[in-house]
Amino acid sequence: MIARTILEARIAEVRESLRRARLMRHLAVAFALGILVRGSFLIAAITGYHVPRHIDRWSMLGLIALGLIAWLKGRRNIWSDRDIARLIEHQHPVLDSLLLTAIDHEPQATEPTTFLHERLIDQALARAATQNWPVTVANKPYTRALAAAWIAVITFLATDIALRLQTPSAKLSTEHSALSTAPEKPTEFKATLTPGDTEVERGSRLIIEARFTGPVPADATLFVSEADGKILDRLPMRLTVDQQVFGGLISKIDRDTKYHVEFANQKSQQHSITVFDYPALVRADVIVTPPAYTKLPAKETKNTLKVTALEGSIIAWKIKVNKPLIPSALAPKAAPISSDPFAKPSDTSEKSDLSDKSDKPTPPSHITAAELYGEDQSIITLTPSSEDPTILEGVMKAEKSQKYRLHLVDEADRANKNPPWITVTVQSNQLAKIEVVFPKRDLQVSSIQELPVEAKVSDDLGVTKSGAVFSINGNSKEILFKHPVTAPQKKQEVRADLVLEKEKAEPRQLVSYYLWAEDTGPKGEVRRNMSEMFFADVRHFEDIFREMEAPPSEPGKPKAKSDKLVDLVKQIVNATWKIIRDTNAGRVIEAATPDIDVVHESVGIALEQVKEGMEEAEDTEIKQALTEAWKALKDAQPPLQQASAEKKRSPLNQALTFEQTALEWLHRAQSREHQVMRQNSPPQPGEAQQANKNQIMDLELKQKDQRYEEEKAATEEQTAEQQENLQVLNRLKELARRQEALAEKMKELQNQMAKAKTEEEKQELDNQLKRLQAEQEQLKLK
Repeated sequence: MIARTILEARIAEVRESLRRARLMRHLAVAFALGILVRGSFLIAAITGYHVPRHIDRWSMLGLIALGLIAWLKGRRNIWSDRDIARLIEHQHPVLDSLLLTAIDHEPQATEPTTFLHERLIDQALARAATQNWPVTVANKPYTRALAAAWIAVITFLATDIALRLQTPSAKLSTEHSALSTAPEKPTEFKATLTPGDTEVERGSRLIIEARFTGPVPADATLFVSEADGKILDRLPMRLTVDQQVFGGLISKIDRDTKYHVEFANQKSQQHSITVFDYPALVRADVIVTPPAYTKLPAKETKNTLKVTALEGSIIAWKIKVNKPLIPSALAPKAAPISSDPFAKPSDTSEKSDLSDKSDKPTPPSHITAAELYGEDQSIITLTPSSEDPTILEGVMKAEKSQKYRLHLVDEADRANKNPPWITVTVQSNQLAKIEVVFPKRDLQVSSIQELPVEAKVSDDLGVTKSGAVFSINGNSKEILFKHPVTAPQKKQEVRADLVLEKEKAEPRQLVSYYLWAEDTGPKGEVRRNMSEMFFADVRHFEDIFREMEAPPSEPGKPKAKSDKLVDLVKQIVNATWKIIRDTNAGRVIEAATPDIDVVHESVGIALEQVKEGMEEAEDTEIKQALTEAWKALKDAQPPLQQASAEKKRSPLNQALTFEQTALEWLHRAQSREHQVMRQNSPPQPGEAQQANKNQIMDLELKQKDQRYEEEKAATEEQTAEQQENLQVLNRLKELARRQEALAEKMKELQNQMAKAKTEEEKQELDNQLKRLQAEQEQLKLK
């Protein structure tokens, strides 16, 4: 195997010598082609023909690429071991196919080497040691190729140097020849400049082309000058691909200029460049004057395209533009606004008869029409200011939120590019807001203590007055909070105390109360917003708690029936009160009709429960109180039915009075004594249990703990009537809960819209508010 490796190395030496010889031959051929190209250029230069520079550059690039190709092809290996063996056999016939036989009969990798094959390789190596194959086979080809390559390189360099030395002299001789014959007939060049006389926008660039018909000069220069002839710039021009046009670029044009092209001691015709400006917005200032009833001062905002105003405000725009406005009635041309994608063509027929009534000279560049075009296709015409015609004035009344596009057209019917959007956001006058701080829930009080009420009131314009209304034993008392008119959006803390002892409150009476706040409406009217209604139960100084044995649980028998009945009537009163409050705040009575029907059904359920309590009551006073409550609830049904049928709000006030009377009698029907028992499972917390918690904890129960729990009896299934009543009550609770949640969310979104900074945030919040309003309308229709 070692002998085989040595033999392959001898063959590889011959291959490498042949590859170098082949590389030299390819390089010699490449330089020979270069000699032909450069030699032809040299002959042309000697005979007086000037070769263009770009042709000379391209020819050099082509020769370089040819040399690279020749070098890459020359380095490739194209001979196999058998090819090299044939060349060696041809140069040394005494081998008598010995080398070919040794190469052809190489065994496979899995076969053992035979003695005959080893003998052939040894003989081939012995011949290689005496014959020096790289020298005898490849020395002469390599020497000849190397000499040819050096000759080609030297000749190419000499030809190229001679060409470069000859080019200036040839050009000089050509010019000398032209000068010698100039007096007789000079060469005349004819050039046409494009675009000729033209108008361009200020600050833009312009490409100038000089097209020659016939002879083409060697070079050309673009001269840019002012109107008075002062040269501003000299710009060399380049010959384009078609060899007939020179091109030049003026990078920026800021004023009116002139230009011409000079070539071969000649010049073209001079042309003018006139600059113009598209109508454009410079800045926009706005003055917002709130309605008179707000008594707020006007506010001016500088350089803005977004304005927020209260509904009914007067918005006065002062828009600065880059050119003075001369209405189309005073200008030679009436330019309709054409850049608006949805605007109607301007009608200028009424103004055409006034076009010749002005003796004032028309400026060379001015605006002839200007307007604000709204999304609802409303048009606000802008007029020039008497002090400065570049300031456009326009007045609008804030009625609804929308966007306007500013459209400008000049005397040449050029509209402003990318008309800017002006956004007007109109905010409605919201009702005053009441935030109850304490107590936020119904509570129990004694007849000698004070009932405190704390709240925060605020309004977008200011709360003028606020107060609280307490009702006890059929009498109402209004307490006015003392505070000045609040600042816009500022929360005012208010507090009131109702001394129950002065009001001669008695145990088991019910105190109902609500808070109100007044502000000024859009028409200057006084508006009153009211909070939810809360209740305070006047209790005895000490309720009596007695211990009782725990009876076995009776399936289906409700516990704490009187408390649940009181809670139900409280919900009825609150639901009626909310309908009155919402309709008073602007909600249409037709939308509140489904809510009135729910209250009417709930009153019917309460009547059934009161009737059951009357049948079960043993105490004469309690039975009398339940009877009065039943009568009051019965009297509340006709006004509710009338309000639903006739779509009137006034019967609701009468129904609310009856409901409150029924609630007071139900409180009177509650017993002062409470029977309590120990339970194995903790009771569910409620308002009554929370109020009596301390007194129950003071009671010492003597009932012993049961060691084992008793088995609970299965609860009977509810009847169809009970299920229907439960569904109505659930609707009543869900109605109150969802109305409050939607109202709170809408207030929060309105506050966020007032604080939003970007238009995208305002748009997103407005979309959310519209979705909530739609959901509220759907809730009202259920």
